[in-house]
Amino acid sequence: MQNRTALRAPELLLGIADRLDRKHSTKFVTQALLLAQALVVTERLYGPTEAAEDAERAILPLLPAVTGQTRGEYAVQLRLAAQGVPVKRTISLPTLDHETIRLVEPEWCTGHADHTPCHRVDLAHTGTEHRLAFGDADLLVAMLAQDPYATDPERRRTGLYVEQTGWAASLDPDGVRRLAATLTVHAMHLRQLADQLDRLGDEEAGR
Repeated sequence: MQNRTALRAPELLLGIADRLDRKHSTKFVTQALLLAQALVVTERLYGPTEAAEDAERAILPLLPAVTGQTRGEYAVQLRLAAQGVPVKRTISLPTLDHETIRLVEPEWCTGHADHTPCHRVDLAHTGTEHRLAFGDADLLVAMLAQDPYATDPERRRTGLYVEQTGWAASLDPDGVRRLAATLTVHAMHLRQLADQLDRLGDEEAGR
């Protein structure tokens, strides 16, 4: 059954794309809507059977991520996915000075679920927060970040945003040694993030 599902996956993806395009293509797509459409197209192809359930489970991992696309935009991504073309995530974000901006969202970005309209220059992608702690206290917070419309060209490249928390304490000798050991571990973590930045820089430069 899995092999047959794999062969028909493009047909199922195209079926979902057609349904999204057919009605309210300018409305935003949601995960709940995609699950409902996947159920409809698989049951139309296989009937209300276990085969339809297997097909639905097989195609769900093939669906592009939901990142604020309209139904029409998502349908385009589905058709590319059906052809085996790697799909870059895009997202549409409202701004205060340039209406709605559509931009490519990096794979490392955690999304824009809490976005509120802002000036275009202030749009930003942020990655997973890395909290570098000592005991129960955070010392630093670090995350990948990119400001695609920043006036400074350097900020348009992916970098590591690092924020100090302002932690302060008086330590005894053992505490100082524990802090030193903790900072050594955090230094290794930061070097790993620097290596990741190198790789991302090469990808952005097309190397």
